[in-house]
Amino acid sequence: LLLQGSTWQYLDGGRKPVPTWRDLSADTENWQRGKAPLGYGDSGMKTAMDFGGTSSDKAITYYFRHVFDIPDPETIHQLTLHLIRDDGAVIYLNGREVARDNLPGGTIEHDTRALSAAGGSDESTVRRFQLSSERLVTGQNILAAEVHQASPTSSDLRFDAWLETHSSLELPIHGETWLKARS
Repeated sequence: LLLQGSTWQYLDGGRKPVPTWRDLSADTENWQRGKAPLGYGDSGMKTAMDFGGTSSDKAITYYFRHVFDIPDPETIHQLTLHLIRDDGAVIYLNGREVARDNLPGGTIEHDTRALSAAGGSDESTVRRFQLSSERLVTGQNILAAEVHQASPTSSDLRFDAWLETHSSLELPIHGETWLKARS
């Protein structure tokens, strides 16, 4: 559904999004576009983001959106979300939270800090989350993410996410129909 290294809409530089930013209908006219991985401070970034402020007072939160089409959600039984984040992230599918990593429980605000700083190999570790396909709709869907830093002096930021589907298809075998799982 969504490949690693896809192009995302993003909002950086410490700007706060409209409250409906996670929804398909949100006004994102002032958002930029860039290929993942997105971030700053590390080599290998396909899109360099603005951290806002000064090096001692960088933005805490960065926002990402990707719209994708599903012709028939009934054929998708499960999704695997793959996430690379530095430092913490919350992921939303069609406006609803579906994954949270390295952030506190409860309401997440624009200035909520990650629980800890990611360092070394943790900055590029792929985290996997099994998601229900129940939130998918026919036509356009949106995967949205917010990435939070642990500190305004963080030296780097990194984000990429992709979705793998687990669907079924019917295969005719000797005049009978068998349901076979596929990834």
